[in-house]
Amino acid sequence: MATLPDASPLSTFSSIMVPVDLGAQTERRVKFAVELADREELIPPLYFEGSIGGTPGYIDLEKQRVATDLKQAEALFRRLAGTRSTEWRSDVTLPSPFLCKQARACDLVVVSRQGIHDEQQGLMAVAPADLVMSAGRPILVLPPLKERASFNRIVVAWKDAREARRAIWDGLPLLKRADTVFILGVGRRELKESVDDVAAYLRRHGISGKPIVRSEGERSVGDDIMQFVDDEGADLIISGAFGQSRAREWIFGGVTRDLLNETRVCCLLSH
Repeated sequence: MATLPDASPLSTFSSIMVPVDLGAQTERRVKFAVELADREELIPPLYFEGSIGGTPGYIDLEKQRVATDLKQAEALFRRLAGTRSTEWRSDVTLPSPFLCKQARACDLVVVSRQGIHDEQQGLMAVAPADLVMSAGRPILVLPPLKERASFNRIVVAWKDAREARRAIWDGLPLLKRADTVFILGVGRRELKESVDDVAAYLRRHGISGKPIVRSEGERSVGDDIMQFVDDEGADLIISGAFGQSRAREWIFGGVTRDLLNETRVCCLLSH
């Protein structure tokens, strides 16, 4: 793994990880990560393989099956990555904890959405919510069928909380390249001051953001954000994740849960 020579640490991502499994979304996810790596001119991009969960009691036949699956996943990855400089990491262990540990070596992790109605990715799949909480890196979540890395119109889903501030910092490389940036606060009018502060902060980084505050309606905040994204033709949401406890969000609902399950565009999530 290497960084760009003489480059600002905020000018680009220097390394990207993508888990590889044998599910239907894998090829699109790897193509997306490869295109993003090319767009960011990584030297070199770093990729990684999500491993298979297992126990020490596997019989020999099962061990052979696991080894075959790993070889197939690596072959798929190397075919899609082509001649780019890459690194392959794998292990026979639980995939989500393994990826979280390996995330120490990258700037960004790219995963597929796994909503309740999405096709399941099998034993090698990683859980996006687990990564958001534990990886310590921004997680870029792709909706099904997405394989192009074009982020020209970005919506920053703003809430005056630590997670949202972290997300904006993590998203600066993408925000700097965008044509249009919206800073969207949904809720009380008191949000206007903090939304304006975020717009001023981004201007100091050379980013022109449009501050917008909308009153919370009958729908959830997550639905309001996604409706705004649809109306404006945006292609990326940057948001803090799990501002309240993960258990509370899953029981009572929350923006993070809505985005992880239902987002129709890519989401950059930070915790």
